[in-house]
Amino acid sequence: MAGKVGDGITIYWTRPQKRDLILRRFTEAATKAGKDPETMTKTAYFPFLGITSDPLPIVRNIKASLVQHIHEDDPRKIDELAKTLSDEEALQYCTLLPVVDDVIGVFDSAIKAGINHIMRDLTPIIIQNKLAPREAAGWPLRALPYLREKYK
Repeated sequence: MAGKVGDGITIYWTRPQKRDLILRRFTEAATKAGKDPETMTKTAYFPFLGITSDPLPIVRNIKASLVQHIHEDDPRKIDELAKTLSDEEALQYCTLLPVVDDVIGVFDSAIKAGINHIMRDLTPIIIQNKLAPREAAGWPLRALPYLREKYK
């Protein structure tokens, strides 16, 4: 539908099986509708982006936030659903990387796949977490200039 009637699409980038299928179908629908998918906005959304060598404690702390993406309004139901979400399932919804340089690689792979906009979660959950290395707060200063120069 986004390719057929919309101006672009935002893809939840953490789920590779689904994102590739969605991006392919978007491109097919846009082309079929007489649009140029290369000129349309294609955004990769990176939720819960952060730097950590040990993601499991972080995932356990944010499970309720992850469940909110299911569009449940009742906080009691959110808490119950969070208890049923395994750590492995929760990790699929996060972009938790061991070192800052890996952010460049993840963004670069999205751009190579046809993405022309990057969006990250504005909540700096990992930077606030005690497990994050000091350099984690400076990742945008390293990653963004590199990507701007490479793709200008």
